[in-house]
Amino acid sequence: MAIENLGNIVTVALVLLGLASIPFLSNSVTISAIDNYNEGLGPILGSNVSTSDAKYYPGKTVEKFGPQDFHYEASTAFGKLTVDIKNGEFLDVKQTLENNNVLFVEETTNNKTLRQHWLLQTSNFTLETEKYFSYVKETFSSPSGTCYKELNGGEISESCNGQVGRIESRWESAKKLMREYSEKMREATSNLSLPNVQSSQWDY
Repeated sequence: MAIENLGNIVTVALVLLGLASIPFLSNSVTISAIDNYNEGLGPILGSNVSTSDAKYYPGKTVEKFGPQDFHYEASTAFGKLTVDIKNGEFLDVKQTLENNNVLFVEETTNNKTLRQHWLLQTSNFTLETEKYFSYVKETFSSPSGTCYKELNGGEISESCNGQVGRIESRWESAKKLMREYSEKMREATSNLSLPNVQSSQWDY
């Protein structure tokens, strides 16, 4: 009988020891996503709500990290911030900020040559800029008309159609807003725990 009890005690002891070996992720994705969520909300919330107040509002945060992919997302009723990094055949970094009926996208790809693309879209206009090697193109579209400027190999060309006299001031306002949103994006991502694409964690 004593031997049977001893066997039971050993079994219980093994079960108790087993509790200590549950494979919890020490660097929990959820905790990291929550930390990033709290840090990256400023540009989404705008000037009326502080990040410390954000916990009182419904929101969503998602984070995924694999050998060649990273995805981060934070969203509230005020807006949404998304960061996607792909490190497969070539490096692609895409950041999206949606806020106050404004969509702003920055994307950088590096397939041995750097290509950068910016997009700012509102209900009133669309401004798009692309830079690739010695090529730069800027396109502005609004209900008043469409204009583009292009620099290619040292040659500059420009074209406008529509109510040309009303386009220039709106184009300049769009450029100013794009610079503001680019700064908002930098502010948001500077506080996030983003993966180091040069790290050995990532394959090339």
